[in-house]
Amino acid sequence: MKNEKKSATATAATTSVAVDDPYELRASPRFFIVCMALTFAFPFLAGTVAVRTFHLMPNFARTLLDLKEGGGSTSGGVGIDRDTADGDSLGAAILGNDDEDEDEDEDEDDDEDDDEDEDEDEDEDEDDENKFQSAVPPGTGLQLNVDIRYVDPSFLMSQNALLESINKIVSKASLRLYSFHCHKHTSGGEANTLRGLNCVGMLSEGSHVSLNTWLKENAGDGVVSFSILSSGPNQLKLQWDVLPVVEKVLARGSDKEGAVKPLVEWSLSQRQFRVVKGYPRNVYWEDLGGEYVVFSKLKKMEIASAQTPFQRIDIYDIIDPQETSLANYQKSLSNDGSYQSRHPEHFAPTRVVFLDGVMQSTSRGNEPYHEALVQPGMFAHSNPKRVAIIGGGEGATLREVLKHRSLETVVMIEIDEMMVKESTKHLYPRWNGCGDFEGSTDSCFDDPRADVRYEDALAWFMNKFTDENVNDEEVVKEKFDVIIMDALDPEDTVAFADVLYQNDVFMKSIYNGLNDDGILIAQLGGSPVLVDPPEEVSADKNRASMRRQIVGLGYQSMHSYSEHNCGFEASWTYLVACKDAKCRSNWYKNPAQVDESIHRRILRSKSGKSLLEYFDGTTMASYHIPRRAVETVYCRQFNQPEECRFGTEGWSQRVLGTGDGQVAVVGQDDLAVTVSDDGEVESVVAKRDIPSLSYIESGEVLRIPAQVETMMNLYKDFHDYSPITNFIEKSGMSLEDMEQKGGMYISSGVQALVKNTDSESGANIGHMSTWVSLLKSQNNSTQAQCESSSGGAPEGAGTLRISPESPVMARKLPHFESAYLLSLRDIAKGEEIMKKPGH
Repeated sequence: MKNEKKSATATAATTSVAVDDPYELRASPRFFIVCMALTFAFPFLAGTVAVRTFHLMPNFARTLLDLKEGGGSTSGGVGIDRDTADGDSLGAAILGNDDEDEDEDEDEDDDEDDDEDEDEDEDEDEDDENKFQSAVPPGTGLQLNVDIRYVDPSFLMSQNALLESINKIVSKASLRLYSFHCHKHTSGGEANTLRGLNCVGMLSEGSHVSLNTWLKENAGDGVVSFSILSSGPNQLKLQWDVLPVVEKVLARGSDKEGAVKPLVEWSLSQRQFRVVKGYPRNVYWEDLGGEYVVFSKLKKMEIASAQTPFQRIDIYDIIDPQETSLANYQKSLSNDGSYQSRHPEHFAPTRVVFLDGVMQSTSRGNEPYHEALVQPGMFAHSNPKRVAIIGGGEGATLREVLKHRSLETVVMIEIDEMMVKESTKHLYPRWNGCGDFEGSTDSCFDDPRADVRYEDALAWFMNKFTDENVNDEEVVKEKFDVIIMDALDPEDTVAFADVLYQNDVFMKSIYNGLNDDGILIAQLGGSPVLVDPPEEVSADKNRASMRRQIVGLGYQSMHSYSEHNCGFEASWTYLVACKDAKCRSNWYKNPAQVDESIHRRILRSKSGKSLLEYFDGTTMASYHIPRRAVETVYCRQFNQPEECRFGTEGWSQRVLGTGDGQVAVVGQDDLAVTVSDDGEVESVVAKRDIPSLSYIESGEVLRIPAQVETMMNLYKDFHDYSPITNFIEKSGMSLEDMEQKGGMYISSGVQALVKNTDSESGANIGHMSTWVSLLKSQNNSTQAQCESSSGGAPEGAGTLRISPESPVMARKLPHFESAYLLSLRDIAKGEEIMKKPGH
C-alpha cells in the first residue's frame, strides 16, 4: 500500500488547498475520495485474480504452491512433477511464458500484427473465406491429429521447447492455454527402453491439446504424436492455418550428417454432431472430411484452395500407400534409370478436385468419368454439330466434345468464372488440354469452336427456349443436337440441387432447346445398390424427380448406364434421353460398328495416339443393359410399375389379378403342329383345354441384330424366296413395333409357328407386354400419373406404351416380346392357336 499512499499524497499536493501534513483530516475532498476508492478496489481486483488463477488454471496455481513449499506433484497426475524438468520446472516455464514475460508476448503480438499488415494482400482471400464460414454450429468441433517421425531427440526431451511450440500453435488457432502439464514415461526393458513425455492442456472454448513423445535410448530419432481439438468459431483454421505451424515448430530434424528428414502424417476429423440448418456449409462434412483428410496414412498435399462467390474449391495431390508406395513415388522423381523414374506417370499422386468439400473428379478417373459421360450420347447421335454444356468448369467435358470432327459449335455455360480460372491453373493439361488435337489449341477453353459463357445456365435456357418462342426462326437456328448436364450431383445437399433437378420449367426449356432428333445427357450421381430404398424417399429423390419429368416431356428412348472406374467410392450413373427413338439404332450398334464410328468421327492427334483413352466399342456394349440393382430399386416405387410384378414375382396368378395360386403353364407337348404335304406348317392347335391367362412355354429366344435385318432386305431384292428369311419375317418380333429400334427377336419353340391374324376376336394368345399395357391402362399406372403430374404428355403419347425409361423392359424386352405368351381367353381342345402380328 505504500506506493498507493505516496501517489495519493502527490495528487493532494497539487490542489489549491495547502496540505502541510498529508495525514491530517483537513485534507481535500479529492484526497479522501481517492483513498476510499483504492481501499475497496484493490482487494476486489486481488481477489478476482486469485479466483481466476485457482479456477481457470488450477494446475498452474498448485504448481506455484508446490514450488514455494518445496513439494512435488500432487497425486493423481494433476500436478507437475518438478523432477521432469530440464533446469527449470514446467510450472516456471508457464509462468515465464504467460505472466512474467507479458511484455515479450506483447512484442510478439506486435510482430505478428506487422507480419499480417505486410501480408494483407496475400491473406485477403483467406479473410474472405473465414467470413464466409465464420459461423459454425454449436456442438461441433474439428480435431487435428499429427504424427511426426525422425524428430531431433534433444528437442523431444526439452519441456521448455515443447511448451514454446505449443504456445505458438495455440495462438495460431485463436485459442488460449488455460493449463498444461506433462509427465515423464518409460517402458520396455534395459536393452530396448522407450522414454518420453505425455502432455495435456486445457484450452478456451471447450478445446484441448495433447502431446506425446517417444525416444528410444541411443537412437538417433524420435516420434511426436500431437492432437488439438477446436470447438470454437475458428475451428476451420486447423488445416489451413494451424497445420503449417505444427509442421514448422514440431517437425524438427537432427542437424547430424545423414539424418533423415522428418516424416509428417496428419488427419482432420469432425467431432460431435453435425448440424446443418441455419449455418454455412462446412467442407469437412462432405467427402473432403469423410474420406480424405480423416485418414492420416494418406499423403496429402494441398495444391490450391479458393473461395469463389458460389463455392469453395479445394485441389489436393494424394498418395494412397495401398495404391502407390512413398518409396516408389520418391524413386519416380529421381534419375536413377529405374522403371519408376522412366515411367513417373504411373507413380504420380492422384489429383482430386473438391467443390464445397464434395469430390468432383480425380486424375485416376478423369478419362473414364468424362468419356462415359459424353461419348455414348454423342455417338448415339448420327451427326452432332451444335452441343451445349451446363456446368463443366473443369474443362474435361468440353475436351471430350471437342474431339468430334462433326462439331461446329459448343456452348459451355458455367456460372463460376473463378472455377474455370483455377482449372486453367491447376488442372491443365490433364483435364482441359487440347494441345494434342489436330486443329485445336493448347487450352480447350481457347478452341475456336468453344463459346464459353459465364452465366446462370438455368436462366439462359429458360429465357431463350420458352414455349412461346420455341418455333421462332431465330430460336430454331440456336437449338442443339446434344445438351450435356454436368452440374451438381442430384444427391448434393445444397438447396440449388433441388432447384436444378426439380425445376419443371427448366427441364421443359432443355426439351425445347433440342432439335427433333436431339439428345439429353446427364450424370445422375452414385449408382443404386440392391439394398437402397425407393429413390423418392432417399438421398436420390432429385434423380427420381428428373426421370419423371423426362418421361412426362415425351422423350422416346431413355438409357440408364453405369461406370465403375470413375475413381469414386461407388459406380456412377448416367442417363441418355432421345427425343427420337431412331437413336436406338446407334445406341445398340455392335462393338465393331462403334469402333468404326470412332475412327471416322474422332479427330486425329498430333502424337499419333488415340484421343479416347477409355471409351471404345466393347465399353459401349457394356452400357446396353442396366445393372440388376437399377431394376430392383426402380421396382421399389410406391406405385410399382406393372412390368415389375411380371419380372420379380414369378408365375403367380396374383400378378395377373386372377387369384393367389400359380398360373397354369402350357408346355410344348400340349400343342400340336399340323403340316401339309409340301412341308408347310398349316396350323398349331391345342391338345387340351387351356384356361385363360395361362403361360405358353417358350423355347430359346434368339436375337436377330438390326444389321442382319438389313442384309435380309438386301437378299430379298435379288431372290424371290428364302425359307430362313420367310420364317424370320413371319415369326420374329421386331422392336420397331414398339417404337424401340434395335433388332428382332424370335423364339425357337412351337409358338414361333403360330399363325398371325388381323382379327382382334380371332387372336387367342398374346405376349406379356400386351397384358402389361392393359394393366397399366386399367390401374392408372405410374406412367400415367407421371404424365399427369408433369402437365400432360405430348400429343400422341398414350398411356398404353410402357415407359421408355423402364429398366425392367430394357433388361427383359426379349422375354416380354418374344418369350412370355399368355392365353387371352379360354382355349378349347382342338382350337387353333392364333395371334395378332406383333403380338
